[in-house]
Amino acid sequence: MAFFSKKIKINLLFSFLVANFKSISDGSWTVVFESATMLVAKSVGSSGNEKMYLKIEPDTSKSATGNTVKMTISDNMSSTDGSVPSPSIAVSRLVQFHTAAVDTNGLIDYHMSVLADRIFLWVAGDANSTTGLSVMAFAGRISPYKPETSVTNGFSIGTSYKSPEDGFRVIKDSSGGTASSLYKSYSTLVPANPGPGGDYNVFPQVLANAVDGARGELPDIYHIPPIGVGQGDIVNVGGKAYTVYALSPQPAGGGYSNFAGPKVAVYMG
Repeated sequence: MAFFSKKIKINLLFSFLVANFKSISDGSWTVVFESATMLVAKSVGSSGNEKMYLKIEPDTSKSATGNTVKMTISDNMSSTDGSVPSPSIAVSRLVQFHTAAVDTNGLIDYHMSVLADRIFLWVAGDANSTTGLSVMAFAGRISPYKPETSVTNGFSIGTSYKSPEDGFRVIKDSSGGTASSLYKSYSTLVPANPGPGGDYNVFPQVLANAVDGARGELPDIYHIPPIGVGQGDIVNVGGKAYTVYALSPQPAGGGYSNFAGPKVAVYMG
């Protein structure tokens, strides 16, 4: 496992993410293509024979939607130019950390946790601004409830803040028949923490849609009821320390786009 975190200028985020991936020495991810505006890394997964590709592209412009990075996953990407050859499927999400145009010299916080079969990237815009967001992004393989036709079917990507739609995109449905399937995240809720005996309640993030029903869970992340915990708190689950993140709500009362609630507990290592 690799974990990275830093407070940096917005226009440096992409270069820091590139340096982070290049510094991973355990063989879980390798960089296969790099340019001034693109990074492509490959993982063989926890089994050692999977092929999961991740592409990261920056947007350091002062655009109407603020600054973003784009994350794309696929089961194949070119080592020559980072393109996705047919018939492979690619799914993407924007990680947005401001809601309006901002100065690219502004500061952001980021945390990134990398395992062989999944990545979490948390980015928070300037807390002193009125446009900063706290956003969690996931890219990796879901943990399915039953065997699937191919491990690559379950490669998925999503963020807590709408970008540009609600839900997680998965390369294929569980049968492998439908490409770029859309799933919503569901969880059980309780009023507050801590619960009886002083223990904290956490609940899995389940991905489901009308075709597959409840397909599986996002690994290493739980919904945690918001009362009684705050940003940066640590809760122990199964002997592992999970960090609590408070996520920004959607505009106009749209809820928490792709996660079940305003706070999550994530195993960042």
